[in-house]
Amino acid sequence: ILDAGITLNGGDLTLTADLGGIFEATNNTTTDITTTGPITLTAATSIGTQHLVSGIVTPAASPVDLAGVNLTASANTTSGSIRLNELNDITLQGISAGTTSGTISITAGGSILDDASNATTLSASAIALTAANAIGATGVNNEIDAAAATALTLGIGTNLFLANSGDLTDLSLTSTQAGDTNVYSLSATNLTFTVTDAGTSYALTNVSDTTGLNFSFSGDEGITVNTVGAGAGN
Repeated sequence: ILDAGITLNGGDLTLTADLGGIFEATNNTTTDITTTGPITLTAATSIGTQHLVSGIVTPAASPVDLAGVNLTASANTTSGSIRLNELNDITLQGISAGTTSGTISITAGGSILDDASNATTLSASAIALTAANAIGATGVNNEIDAAAATALTLGIGTNLFLANSGDLTDLSLTSTQAGDTNVYSLSATNLTFTVTDAGTSYALTNVSDTTGLNFSFSGDEGITVNTVGAGAGN
């Protein structure tokens, strides 16, 4: 299925590709899927990894652009890829690309939020989330729930609330401090993560993993370091 722009003015949208994927017709943000109703995308292979070049389907990182509110998406259960770009805020209601070698990449011009259900998760071996504002929200039902991811790449402007049920080998966090004194709450199996934002500097009080971790942190203020026990991720 090639997306060349869909506007439903509040209606529900369901796209299902039984034998292939869901891709952008052109790699830009002008052909987006727009509705305030739920969006459900299901593909046998991948979502947002190809677009048309001179009428030819070309593999490329071409995220499907959304201007929606609530999203459910799934791709191949073992090795699919999902690449999505939300222009505003988005609420995730279950995103699955498989846990063997599947990947999920979601960017948002606002916040990436949870649907307040711990039963709906992000399922992939590698997950990349980038939000101009927050990822998740305070409260056990409002944090983003990831199912057994081994690699997380996170970019935030304000707060971070995410829980991963698996053991991480790779963790990358970038903060652009769209707001000051933000809260960073991140949990995973075997991970200790105590990072604070004082508004004028970051404090990496304790970042360690008993099974090893490839860790990187980038921020736009000074960084004070106490304990960072990074090591080769398994």
